[in-house]
Amino acid sequence: MCSPRGPELVVHHADRLWAFCGTGAPIPGWGRDVGDTLVAALGAGDPDGDGRPEVLTQSVRSELAFWNASGYPSPGWPKPGTLEPFRTGSAPLAADVDGDSRSEIVGMNASGIVAALRADGRMPDGWPLASGSGATGSPVLADLDRDGRIDLVAPDRFGLLHAYSLPVGTGTPVATSWTMLGGDPGRTSALPEFATPTRTEPVAGPLVAGSLKAYPNPARRQPVSFAYTLTEPADVEFRILDGSGHEVAAFTRRGGQTDNLEVWDPGRLPAGLYLARVRFRGAASERTLIVPVALLR
Repeated sequence: MCSPRGPELVVHHADRLWAFCGTGAPIPGWGRDVGDTLVAALGAGDPDGDGRPEVLTQSVRSELAFWNASGYPSPGWPKPGTLEPFRTGSAPLAADVDGDSRSEIVGMNASGIVAALRADGRMPDGWPLASGSGATGSPVLADLDRDGRIDLVAPDRFGLLHAYSLPVGTGTPVATSWTMLGGDPGRTSALPEFATPTRTEPVAGPLVAGSLKAYPNPARRQPVSFAYTLTEPADVEFRILDGSGHEVAAFTRRGGQTDNLEVWDPGRLPAGLYLARVRFRGAASERTLIVPVALLR
């Protein structure tokens, strides 16, 4: 979104995230209400392995998420680390806890659970771990006994520390990129270059096959989100047609080489089946797909 390899700054207050280039220019698409108050500290990693760092968050209701360059969470996220209602204040971590060479999102919550979620929303075998109901503070991942394997240390509400030895190596800095509050012992809250994934070069496509999805579908009195992934920057044209083929809405967006998400608000359109005709036009190729969308009232 900014100049190649240029720094980007993400800040938040309460229930909003903002992103800025190193020049101070705001990055479009950020700053919307995320639906829940976020825990004070953020994290960074690449859980989906797309070669671009994502922002990691946990909300006070224990919902974990990773946020793409579009300013939206990855489709299907946030996901709860627990179903209990206790208010949580722990920051999320990013580490490869199952040996698949990708970051999992690790979050401790006040119900006594330390959850680890893959990009597909599933927990690795052996998770979650336990720290005791009412736990506060944030966990730490480190190789305490220097045996080449990750250890997790988490506090409980009595001030005691619980340590778990994980059956995986320390991995690479890119996969295990955010191991403690603030990312490192200096609490810099910055993702260093050696832990930043290598950006993949644009390739013709421009749409990743199977990545275009509309949800919720059917939608009952709420906006419809269109999620898609591009292999290169592209102009994306949306045309919404009713059952008789008449156009009821149209808009164009500039999609980035990443996961993208656009939101269409049907407003007062009547219930029925609509067709979303979406054209992706990249530098060397284009593709058009049609997605049925049902509206309920």
